[in-house]
Amino acid sequence: MKRIVKVLGMVNAVPGFTDQPKVINGCSDLFVEVFGERGRHARSAVGMGSLPNNIPVEIEVIVEVEARTVRSGGGAAPRRKKKKK
Repeated sequence: MKRIVKVLGMVNAVPGFTDQPKVINGCSDLFVEVFGERGRHARSAVGMGSLPNNIPVEIEVIVEVEARTVRSGGGAAPRRKKKKK
């Protein structure tokens, strides 16, 4: 993982609740604690009237990954097709 790019936090809340950013702070803090500077990200926090299965919070994350070159070699040899008689 190269870095966390963006977090969208959706909080299942009643009308008038305005602390969605405080709820999503836990997710943001965890990413920084686990990944250090690579965990710092842009973020949105919104309130929802309902979420699937009445879950309290849904998090969507966009992550940038590094491409690696994979070299062939090693491992089992590929299977050969049997010749027809």
